[in-house]
Amino acid sequence: MSWWSLVHWYETVPNTMEVAAQAVTQGAIEGTTIIAGGQFRGRGRHGRTWFSAPGTGLFSTTVVGPIPVDQQGSYVPTGDSHPLLLSSLSLVAGAAVLEAVRDLGVADGQLQWPNDVVVHHKKLAGVLLETVQGASGRFVLVGIGLNIARKQDIARSLPADIVDRYVSIADCLATKEPAAGLVARAAERVLAQLEAWYDGWRECGLRDTQAIWRQADALLGIEVQALGPDGFVSGVGRGLSADGALRIETADGLYEMCTGEIIR
Repeated sequence: MSWWSLVHWYETVPNTMEVAAQAVTQGAIEGTTIIAGGQFRGRGRHGRTWFSAPGTGLFSTTVVGPIPVDQQGSYVPTGDSHPLLLSSLSLVAGAAVLEAVRDLGVADGQLQWPNDVVVHHKKLAGVLLETVQGASGRFVLVGIGLNIARKQDIARSLPADIVDRYVSIADCLATKEPAAGLVARAAERVLAQLEAWYDGWRECGLRDTQAIWRQADALLGIEVQALGPDGFVSGVGRGLSADGALRIETADGLYEMCTGEIIR
């Protein structure tokens, strides 16, 4: 069954993650997807707010699982013996969104660790993962926010802290197509790509994700500052490790950041 047949559309919700989590407790199956026209409590990573005004973007959460994990919370792909943390799925989701926006005609998209899609270092899309326990095992909620509306059309409503970093599908395509039409087209492509990339992750782990990352890494070879468990790290981006960690060449040697965020 295609995941597209399991989409539930809402005009406005608190946030799609909450609706999807409730759906899991009620027995939702893999591929169940909540899509909203707007959110009044949209969430990003690290508890940040995600701008989700009605009609401005694609706001979705897809249920995947149950995923069998070992006692350390790792998953071993079917065709691979290398264990992966469930959090590595965020890298896969980022790759899926990148491929989806390429399908729509966005040629300049890149991936910024851990899961953002950027265009000239401005954020086009972001991914948020949460795990929930269902009756049949552990599920992962894959939340995706993709900017759709033209910046000039919504500039007055954009929060001050993102106005300079905002870019959208409409901006990239230089189109005046109504946002509603772009949302529908983007939703279909994102979900199709997410299903395909998730299947690949279940079978082969990060093999395909590593390949697209080498081609589209926005941080490769440039100076970065990041904040991780060990504090601030500065150096030059050197791609991903086998586990999906960000590799940074510092003055003291190569540092691998498993969790954290890019500051600059």
